[in-house]
Amino acid sequence: MKQIINVTQGSSDWLKLRASVDVTASEAAAALGLSKYMTRSELLHMKSTGEVPEVDANKQRIFDKGHEVEALARPIIESFLDEELYPATITNEVEGLLLLASMDGLTMMQDVGWEHKLFNAELAAMVAAGELPDTHWPQLEQQLLVAECDSIYFTVSDGTEENMVTTQYVSIPKRRTQLIEGLQQFKADFANYVPQAKTEKVSAEVIRDLPAISYK
Repeated sequence: MKQIINVTQGSSDWLKLRASVDVTASEAAAALGLSKYMTRSELLHMKSTGEVPEVDANKQRIFDKGHEVEALARPIIESFLDEELYPATITNEVEGLLLLASMDGLTMMQDVGWEHKLFNAELAAMVAAGELPDTHWPQLEQQLLVAECDSIYFTVSDGTEENMVTTQYVSIPKRRTQLIEGLQQFKADFANYVPQAKTEKVSAEVIRDLPAISYK
């Protein structure tokens, strides 16, 4: 059953909620082994141990820029749709899976969603051609599945109309099946997962001054 949860994205309550579900939409590509940012094994380890990769200063700047640009792009898309968009965190139980999707935007009627990504020339070119790479469609398929909406507008931009491309994505049955089966397999593997203890690398100390050895 679909539930819209009243939490602020990025808050401690939101993080706890994300940790309580089987897979979030942003984790879907990794769960299917399609992400270029995190392997399936890394996701299993993270969800099992709760050890979240550290965000360095460079990544934090990218995240901050993404939030800034999303805020600039929102009124442009709202004007295009002639609809207001509201951020929403939604959970839904689907075929034995407890799933979550954090939507950048959802219409009041909850029939149309919005997802924004920071401008990237390669991704923008694909979106302009009406295509989505394997690294991105699992997130949209899960958002559609969890939010039970008809379509999602996927935008890549730098916050300006000049550098903004948008495509309307609707669920593709073959991908929907691939997503559900892949997430079910991930849940089964997670149930049997035993995290490996981290081993520290041992480096030998270099001894520079050795005694001379004389052989007779």
